[in-house]
Amino acid sequence: MNLTQIRTLQNFPEQLRSVRTKKDIETACKILLTNAVQNWELIDEPTLRLMPYASGGNWIHPSYRSTKYPLWEQKIMLTLNNGVTTDYRLSFHEIDQSLRIYNHVSFNCPSYNFMVAERFVGRKFAVSANKKRVTTIYDDGFLATPKQAAQKLLEEVNHFCWKGIVSIEPKIIYGCQAVWLITYGYSDWKYALDIVGNPLNQFQYHMANVWKSVIYDVKAPIKPYDDLQDPIIGQDYFAFDWHKKSVHEVSGLIAVRFNGSGFFPVPLRKAKIPLPNLTNEKGEKQLIYL
Repeated sequence: MNLTQIRTLQNFPEQLRSVRTKKDIETACKILLTNAVQNWELIDEPTLRLMPYASGGNWIHPSYRSTKYPLWEQKIMLTLNNGVTTDYRLSFHEIDQSLRIYNHVSFNCPSYNFMVAERFVGRKFAVSANKKRVTTIYDDGFLATPKQAAQKLLEEVNHFCWKGIVSIEPKIIYGCQAVWLITYGYSDWKYALDIVGNPLNQFQYHMANVWKSVIYDVKAPIKPYDDLQDPIIGQDYFAFDWHKKSVHEVSGLIAVRFNGSGFFPVPLRKAKIPLPNLTNEKGEKQLIYL
């Protein structure tokens, strides 16, 4: 165990886990398919199988770890926006917690074989005996506490240090998505960190401000971090960003609950969050493609 892992364990409050069932996938469809199709209907029961993931090498010569991740699959009947009704295949990938939909042609292509960055992925899974639910046990990619958020930023920006952190605040963007906002350094640079990391992406942080005036050394917040709210104790929020063009670009499909000191996972089926408005301030629809 290296020094980074030791520090991470010290800042990890408890073993975080969430349980996903068919109802969670149905809820994900209600959120993500509103604009992508006219109508949808899940057919039969979902099936679960385990798939290995590549952790190094390249697409031609991948290096597979022994760990496998659960893949939910189910038939879904879609009425597309052109009025055509067709059978598709729904796949829910637990490794990045994303919803993907394939037609009978694209489902057979290797697009659902993911490659994970060359780094430790500690997320673990347990599939029930009847294959009706999956328990996900999160690693340090789930930023439950302010210390975890700070540690993640320091790991991803290796020239940063603890003494440079000015503040760590829980914030809500879009009215219902939770993030951590960290102010760093004397010049007050701000960084927003996703609550749930995506193992397929290297970084979990985003710049939250930019130079507004070089002369006056003023920094201005950038969208969507220009309209931040404080979380409410006991309130549920989304851990994912639905402001995407395509359904498959959304990952981390779970909810989180704020307890006053941090965020903890809540299954989508149990979250008390109104469905988001999938139209932006310009009147443009979000999530219009599968």
